Amino acid sequence: MSMESNTINRKQDPKGTLRFVKEVAKYFMDFLETDFRRRRSPRRSIKLHNKDNLLTGINLKKYPAFNKRIWKRINDSFAGEHLRIKRDVYKATIPNNLLELIKIQVSRIDIMTINQIIDKLVEKIKHNSISYKHDYTRAIEGTTEEATASVKEHLVLPLVKGIEEPLQNAKLVDENTIYQMEEELSQILTGKIEDNIADILKLLISGNNVDIKKELEVSLSLEHIKSDFITFFEVFGMADLFLDIYEMEKNLALLDKHEFYLYFCDITYDKVTYPIFYIPFTIEKYGEELEINFDAQLYTNKKALSYIGQEYNKETERKGAFPQKAKRIIYIAEQNDLMSLLQERLIEIRDFFRLDANIDIMNHATQASKNLYVKLTTNSYIALFDKSDEALINDYEEILNLDEGDPLVASFEGLVDNFIHENPKSVVREVEDEWDRRDKGERLVCRSPIPLNSEQQKILSALEKEDCKYVVVEGPPGTGKSHTITAILFNAIMQDKAVLVLSDKKEALDVVEDKIGETMNKVRVGERFQNPILRLGKTGSTYQQILANVTLEEIRNHYRATKNHLPEIENSISSSAKELKGDITSEIEAYAKILLSDIERLLALEHYFETMDCGVDIDEVLQNTDSPRELS
Repeated sequence: MSMESNTINRKQDPKGTLRFVKEVAKYFMDFLETDFRRRRSPRRSIKLHNKDNLLTGINLKKYPAFNKRIWKRINDSFAGEHLRIKRDVYKATIPNNLLELIKIQVSRIDIMTINQIIDKLVEKIKHNSISYKHDYTRAIEGTTEEATASVKEHLVLPLVKGIEEPLQNAKLVDENTIYQMEEELSQILTGKIEDNIADILKLLISGNNVDIKKELEVSLSLEHIKSDFITFFEVFGMADLFLDIYEMEKNLALLDKHEFYLYFCDITYDKVTYPIFYIPFTIEKYGEELEINFDAQLYTNKKALSYIGQEYNKETERKGAFPQKAKRIIYIAEQNDLMSLLQERLIEIRDFFRLDANIDIMNHATQASKNLYVKLTTNSYIALFDKSDEALINDYEEILNLDEGDPLVASFEGLVDNFIHENPKSVVREVEDEWDRRDKGERLVCRSPIPLNSEQQKILSALEKEDCKYVVVEGPPGTGKSHTITAILFNAIMQDKAVLVLSDKKEALDVVEDKIGETMNKVRVGERFQNPILRLGKTGSTYQQILANVTLEEIRNHYRATKNHLPEIENSISSSAKELKGDITSEIEAYAKILLSDIERLLALEHYFETMDCGVDIDEVLQNTDSPRELS
C-alpha cells in the first residue's frame, strides 16, 4: 500500500522522483560505508588486526625513518621516484625482554577464568534463545556482545594492564593504541566462538537439546587463548617493516576484495580512531625489495567526519552539521596545490571541533590537536581494507546534492520513471525470430574482430533494436561475460561511437581493458601506438598521454598509411566472409547427401569385422602395402 502511494505521488509530483532517487542513494551510501547495524558507525576505522588475528595495519610511528619518507612523498603530492622498502633497513627497537614479559603474563591465565566466562555465556545463550525466539539475528548480536564484553573484562584488560607501562616506556604505544589493542584482542578471542554461538542458538530456538558448556569449551580452550595472545604480540613485535608488509601481502590473499591503503592524519572519538585521508597503493616485489606504487586518487573519509560531528553535537548539545563541501575524491593530477587543499580541510576540522592547536601538514613531526571529546593527529598507517567502490559512494553523494534546477535531474527522472512506471519492451522474440531466419553461414560468420558464439551475436543484435534500452548478461565466472562486453565495445567502436564502461570491481575493468588493447594491437603498425582508452583512477592512462603530440602524429601516420587501402581491406573482408559462407554451405550440402542407412551399414560392418575371428591381424593388414593384392 505504501509503495503504491509513493508511486502515485511521484507521478503527480515531479519532485517526488528526485526525493526517491536521493532516498535510494542515501540508503546504498550508508550500506557501503557502515556496518549497517551498530549505530551505523563508519566501517573505515584504524585496526591493526582483524578478528582472525591477521595483521591488517601498521602504525608507522613504529618506523620513524620510513614515516619521514612517507610524509615527504605526501608533501610532494605523491610524485617522484618509486618508494622501495628493503629488508633490514627500517627496523623498530622492540626489546626481547618485553616480549618475554608478555609471555609470562599470558602463562598466568588459568582455566578458572575461562570457566567463569563460559558460565556467563551459557546463561546468556539460554536467556536469549527464549527472549528472542522469533528474532534469531538479535539473539546472536546480543550474545556476541556479551561474549566480547566478558572476554575483554576477564582476559584482555588484566593482561594489557600488566604490560601497558613497559609498552609506553618503550614508546611503542599511546592511549589510542592501547585501546585499539584491547578492542582487537577482544574481537580475535570472541571470533573463535561466534560461529559456535550462532549454531547453538539455532539448535535451541529449533527446540533441540544442546550441552552448551561442552560446545563452548571446544573453541574457547585455554590452549587456544594463550596461543592467540602470543601470536598477536609476536606479530606486534615484528621489528622489520619489510617483514610486516610482506606478512600483510600474504594476508591479502586470504582476505576477500581487500587492497593496500596509506592512511594519514587521523581523528579519534569515543576511543575509536578513523583515518581522515587515504590513498590506495599496490605492492610489487623485486627480490628482497618491495615497491609501493600509489593510485592517482586520494580520498577523504567524509563519512567518519560527518558521524563524529553528529555524535559530538549530541554530547555538547550543539547544532549544525559538519561542513561537507569538500570532494570525497581528489584527483591528484588535477591539483595545483594539493597540500593547501589538505591543510584547508584540517583547519575546517579544527574550527568545527574547537581543538586546541593547529596542525601544519608540511611539518613532518608528529602533531596532535584535541579537546575533551575529539583528538586529531598526523599519524600515518599502512592498512588493508575492503575496497568498497569509493567512486560509487562519491556518485551517491553527488546525487544527494542535486536540486531541481540541475540538468541531471531530468535525466534521472526519465531513467527512474522508466524503471518504476513502465515495463521495458522486450525484444527477445524479435531477436530470436531474426536469428531463426538466418542461414547457417550467416550464423557462423560474423564481422567482429573477436570470435562470438550465438548468444553473444544475439546480444549485439538486440542492442541494434531501437526499443532495446537495457541488456542483462549473467552467468558464473568463466562463462564469457567480459568477452561479451568487449564484443559490445568493438561493435560500437566500428560504428564510430564513444563508449563508457563502468564497474564496481577494478579486476573486471582490467580484463576488459586487456582484451580491447590486445585486439586493437593486432591491427596497429608498431608496438608503441597509444590506444585511445582513458582509464580513470589508473596511473599512466591520462588525457595528456592520449592527446600528446607524439600520439596524435602516430595516429595521423597510421591513418595516412591505411586510408588508401580501406576499399581493398573492405573488399577483402567481404570476400573472406562470402567465401566462408560458401564453404559452410558446401559442407552442409555434402553432409546432407550422406544417408543414415549407409552409416548404419558401415557401423554394422565394422562391428562384424571386430567380432569375427578371421585369423589375421587387421592392423598389420592395413599397414602392409601388399594387402590389397593378397586379399584379392
